[in-house]
Amino acid sequence: MGNRHKVITKLTKPQQEKLLVDIQTGATNYHKASREIGIADISIKRWFMAIPEDEKLRLVAQHLERARLAETERAAAVVTNLGDDVVTDLKWVLRELKRILEEAKDDEDRVMQLGTLRETHKVLNSLANIFGLVSKKVDVTIDINNSPAVLQIREVILHVLEQHPEAQADFLREMQRLQVIKAQAIA
Repeated sequence: MGNRHKVITKLTKPQQEKLLVDIQTGATNYHKASREIGIADISIKRWFMAIPEDEKLRLVAQHLERARLAETERAAAVVTNLGDDVVTDLKWVLRELKRILEEAKDDEDRVMQLGTLRETHKVLNSLANIFGLVSKKVDVTIDINNSPAVLQIREVILHVLEQHPEAQADFLREMQRLQVIKAQAIA
């Protein structure tokens, strides 16, 4: 690339490719790139113009393919984790609906995608409702005093205590201290 492009050629290959793709796709311009690199914008323009068109097209195509794959992987991850976080899922579905609505314009495939997303949105809303109902704190109070097993144990304890009157007073005192029974309950 010659001495004129010395600063640019010192950039790593991925940095050079990113610069080329950014200029080619309009993500940046010569002036902005020149400020970031620290050289004149005309130098960047000369460097850019010296690159063959087929090389530019190849790099832009690779970049677009990587971006498409990354978006597909991100969407796949969201779909894979669907239901893990209902709020995130709903936000994703709404973003996708907005994006597809903007792009839809008389496209049959987009109409199908919208129908699928609409159904997904309905399912997520149902999940959100269920999640809201389940996530509410539920207090359950169980009174075991009247359960058959506790009544049976009570009868056994009372029967044993009748056979050992000296232990009965100690047992009742301890149960009262623990506030498990009232004196009249066993007596």
